[in-house]
Amino acid sequence: KWIDFTPRTVLVALGHAFFTLGIGVGVGISYGAYAPDRIPMGRTVAAVAVFDTLVSLLAGLAIFPIVFALNVAPSMGPGLMFISVPYAFGNIAQGNLYGTLFFVLVTVAALGSVVAILDSLTGMLMQGASWRRLPSVLVVGLVVWLLGLGVIMSLGAWSEVTWFGKWNLFQFLEVVTADFLLPLVALIIAVFVGWRMRPELLRVQLDRETELFFSLWQRCLRYIAPPAIVLVMLVALVT
Repeated sequence: KWIDFTPRTVLVALGHAFFTLGIGVGVGISYGAYAPDRIPMGRTVAAVAVFDTLVSLLAGLAIFPIVFALNVAPSMGPGLMFISVPYAFGNIAQGNLYGTLFFVLVTVAALGSVVAILDSLTGMLMQGASWRRLPSVLVVGLVVWLLGLGVIMSLGAWSEVTWFGKWNLFQFLEVVTADFLLPLVALIIAVFVGWRMRPELLRVQLDRETELFFSLWQRCLRYIAPPAIVLVMLVALVT
C-alpha cells in the first residue's frame, strides 16, 4: 500500500543498497585493486548495481509469496531470515530440501561479502601498520568473530542488555552502521572524489568510458549524491 511508503522506507532501501553493494565499507576498493587495468570500470559498476537489484527483487519474489501463502506474519532482518522463512519452508512439500538449498546459498553469499570486507580491513593493517597478511587476517577475523558472538548473544542470553534504553547490541550496531556510518562514509567519499581528486586522475581510471559518461558521473558525484545522502541522514535523525 502506498500509505505504508514513508521516508523510513527510503532509508531502509538505501541502507540495503549500501550494504548489498558494499558502499562505504571498502568493498569497491578491494575489488578495484584486483581488477584488470583495461576494464571498463563505469559500465562494470553499473552492471553490478543492475544485477544486484535484479537479484534482490528475485529473492523477494521467491520468498514473500511463500510467506504470504502460509499466512506467516512478514517481517524483516533476523525475524524474516531465521523465523518466518524456516517456518514457511517447513510447511511446504519438499520444504526441507528447498530450505537447505536456500540457506546454503545465503551462506555462500554471506561468505563472499565477508571476504571482500575483511580484505579491505586487512589491507589497511598491512599498509598502515606494516603487518604481514597472516597476522592481519587473524586479528581482523578475531575482532569480527567477537563482535559476531556479541550480536548472537544479544538475540538470546543478553537480550535484556540494552543501549540507550531501547536497543540490544544487534539493533544498536544496525542503526549505527546502516543509518549513519555507511551514508557518512559514502558522503565523505563522494565529496573527496568529486571535489578534491584531480579530474585528470579520475579520467585515467575511466579511460574506457565516453566523455559524456564521465561528465555525467562527475556532476552526479558533485551535485546530486552529497545532497541526497545528507537528506537521507536527516530523515534517519528525525525518524
